[in-house]
Amino acid sequence: MTGRLALWLALGLLLASAAAACGSAPPSPTIAPTPVSSWDPRRDEIDQAQGIWETEHPGTYAYTSTTSVDGMGSASSRVAGMDGHTEVLVLAANGFVSSDGATVEALFDVARASLDGSGTLRVAIDQRYGYPSSLAYTTDAADGSFTRTVTEFTTPGDRSAGARAREALDQALTRWHDLATPAWEYTWTRIDAAAAGTPTSWVVRHAGGETSARAAGTTIDRAPPDQVTINGTVGDAVGVMASGGWVDVSTDSATGLDMLLAIDPSPGIKGDGYWIRVDFTDRAAEQQRKALAAAKERWAAAAPKKYAYTWAYDGEKGAWSWTMAMNGETGKVTKKSASAPPVEGAFAPPRIPETFELIGQVLDAGGTVSVTYDKTLGYPRKIVFANATEWAPRGTVTITDFKTR
Repeated sequence: MTGRLALWLALGLLLASAAAACGSAPPSPTIAPTPVSSWDPRRDEIDQAQGIWETEHPGTYAYTSTTSVDGMGSASSRVAGMDGHTEVLVLAANGFVSSDGATVEALFDVARASLDGSGTLRVAIDQRYGYPSSLAYTTDAADGSFTRTVTEFTTPGDRSAGARAREALDQALTRWHDLATPAWEYTWTRIDAAAAGTPTSWVVRHAGGETSARAAGTTIDRAPPDQVTINGTVGDAVGVMASGGWVDVSTDSATGLDMLLAIDPSPGIKGDGYWIRVDFTDRAAEQQRKALAAAKERWAAAAPKKYAYTWAYDGEKGAWSWTMAMNGETGKVTKKSASAPPVEGAFAPPRIPETFELIGQVLDAGGTVSVTYDKTLGYPRKIVFANATEWAPRGTVTITDFKTR
């Protein structure tokens, strides 16, 4: 009896355990996290805008592209497009900011790349043609924030385009006629929209009062054909406008002598447009830069410590002089002419290192300078500023009575 009771008790416990197991809640399933989309809806907007540009942009157009980088400055270019091809002229260069990527297609690429950055991008799209009129990227990274803009967008339908082009051509002619440098050259290139890969080029040179031209790929100099002269080039553009054609003119901001002319004689007809590019080189200025560098080396090698001299100016701003006594980098005026302004109020300090710097600034600004340097010490004996610039007025600077102590 006792054995049977124990058996029944064990069986009861087993059944109770099984019933308890069957009534328990199943384990909770593992819930996968909801994926977070990395797609930026602005990417769709950019893609849609590019689609509009590809289908709606005019066959002939021009605009100014400007890139500004916080703390670094800006650079700008003029872009002229005809029949699917573009030519670009750098208007204002900056050694710290690139002027590359000025085409609309490149701007779309910049916009997409900026979406992947850590900063914030704001995009403005032209409602008619779809091009990015403004990209503004803001980031905490040093020198990482920038803006890129498209302005002055023009087409043959712009009624004011002809007046602007004519004014720009007149200004270009004036600058070329007033050119003071005794030795220069330019490369003249015609690029046809229908055959953009096979341009026609000439090199036009002037030195010793004579001007000659040489076709690219030849070794024969001849008198410049009329169409490759500046007068002939401007006359051609004016004639196109008089016949109802479209012209866009751009020149660089430094000298105004580099030019890009986009010329479309018949905007409604594809394939007859062309560009004329003029790339100017001041050969006399190149020689002056080499002479300046060599003179600065002689001056640095001589390294006089105590010396004195008279620094004088005579030109369109008057005539005056200072006599300077120098001890290393410290100097003082020991004598000055009655008409001499305060040193702080003159266009340049009468010290030799600053005079070297002045020469370089005038050359960089497109000024024409002729300098005679001391053969031993390198300091400038005579500087002739043939034209006025923002750095110096027209006139002559002389450094005389140089004595070391």
